[in-house]
Amino acid sequence: MEMAVVSTVLFTILVSGIELTRVTMLRHSADHAAYIGARRGIITGATAENVEEVVQSHMDAIGIRDATVKVTPEKITEATTQVEVEVGVPLKMNTWISPELFGKNLKGRARLLTERAAMVMSQSMPTPPPPPPPPPPPPEPEPEPDPNPEPEPEPNPDPEPAPEPEPEPQEPSPPPPPLL
Repeated sequence: MEMAVVSTVLFTILVSGIELTRVTMLRHSADHAAYIGARRGIITGATAENVEEVVQSHMDAIGIRDATVKVTPEKITEATTQVEVEVGVPLKMNTWISPELFGKNLKGRARLLTERAAMVMSQSMPTPPPPPPPPPPPPEPEPEPDPNPEPEPEPNPDPEPAPEPEPEPQEPSPPPPPLL
């Protein structure tokens, strides 16, 4: 009795694990197939048909049935700057144990920039913004007044000249002799 209950739970967990692993594998396979297709689409000269062929051959090799491929843009030209590939996998056709539980589609997407000539790629680049104007020159600083100005030195008075010595008094000279 106990073995019947435990084995039922164990069997359910085992089957669920197998089924969820298969769904996870399908999801990663869709992503990888989209990436492979996008890589084929970015090469110069590629077409959307080339991309679809590469994706379908990859899906056939791993056993995924009824996969859908959508390539954007539908026509790849020299002016194309990026290629996006979306791969749809119907779970109803690709699950092993309970396909009726999974009625949805898994989608894998990849978007890559194309490998084009430098001249073609430069035309698709946005123009750079103009350089910013140079900053205005800094204003001339005004001289700041000294917070404590030094007092003006007082002029030194001219030294007084030394007094000239007074001549010594001379004795009166004798009167001149009379004239004869």
